[in-house]
Amino acid sequence: MTMTGSMDNYFKEALKKPPSLRTAEDLHTIYCHFYHMDVLSHLREHQLRSMCTSARYERHEANHVLFYPDSISTCWYTLLSGSVFVKDHMYLARCCFGKQLGGRRGCECITLEPSEMIVVDNASEGEDGALQREVSQRRSRRRFRKVNPRGERELITDSQDPTDYVDNQVRGKLDFFTECVAVYVNFPCFV
Repeated sequence: MTMTGSMDNYFKEALKKPPSLRTAEDLHTIYCHFYHMDVLSHLREHQLRSMCTSARYERHEANHVLFYPDSISTCWYTLLSGSVFVKDHMYLARCCFGKQLGGRRGCECITLEPSEMIVVDNASEGEDGALQREVSQRRSRRRFRKVNPRGERELITDSQDPTDYVDNQVRGKLDFFTECVAVYVNFPCFV
């Protein structure tokens, strides 16, 4: 999603506010930005809304150490701009890093250039699994429409497998084609 400078500024200003002082408009601005970030697209709506209430904005100059080896893991990060170096890997803007289910960090993280980031506090133990789901489930917030064999529109929700939608669409088109051919063949032709 490409944001204009003013929209991006509203987002950053909303994240800079202490969570207790955020208005409904601030939370909506943060949510809309999070919703359109590819790196967060695997999260469900309630998870994003929960993040909106606690996430914060940070900016650090080059060579700033974000965390040290053996420090307690209290949060994870999404880079908005800049780059960081973590355990033989460089992360660029729009990447998440530092995700860890509790415990201590095993390495150091340092900013390579001036960097802006979203900082998200680790969730409680019950929420950790939900926030750390694999990206293969990234369609969890998306909904699809299909037309059933009776010609009625149906909404496919998270409880249905998106691959069923594709199979049903192909099957539906084949059925329609077969019906058209049957009508054409059985229709009396006057020449």
